[in-house]
Amino acid sequence: MQTSIKLATVYGGVSINPQMMHLRGGADIVVATPGRLLDLLEHNALKIDQVQHLVLDEADRLLDMGFTQELNEIFYLLPKKRQNLLFSATFPDDVNELADFLLKNPASIQVAPVAASQAAISQKAFMVDLQHRTQLLRHLIEMNHW
Repeated sequence: MQTSIKLATVYGGVSINPQMMHLRGGADIVVATPGRLLDLLEHNALKIDQVQHLVLDEADRLLDMGFTQELNEIFYLLPKKRQNLLFSATFPDDVNELADFLLKNPASIQVAPVAASQAAISQKAFMVDLQHRTQLLRHLIEMNHW
């Protein structure tokens, strides 16, 4: 017996009605922006009292864009017992505070930054008319052994 998973992607800036229609009968996975999620809850188009997993992706960007209040409202409405996953490219103080609030005994995976190139970069600009552009590029490649 094969079961299908119902996925809903909801976000602001577009009409809420098609999103509400899609959510009729529920959804197994909802990918949402904080504001639209709260809108859908306010319209009783979505219930989050049985959420088992919460994934916050781009947590640093969410906080940078001013979604702290919306996130706090959502956290308050979610069931207390759930698994939380938090992903962030950077971990400034506000993201670390959010991680401390949300996560219990978290596993942390960090990727080492790519080492910066040691080579100095110099830039030059050449004024050239369109018909001589290719000729100049060939000359520069040959002259500089690029």
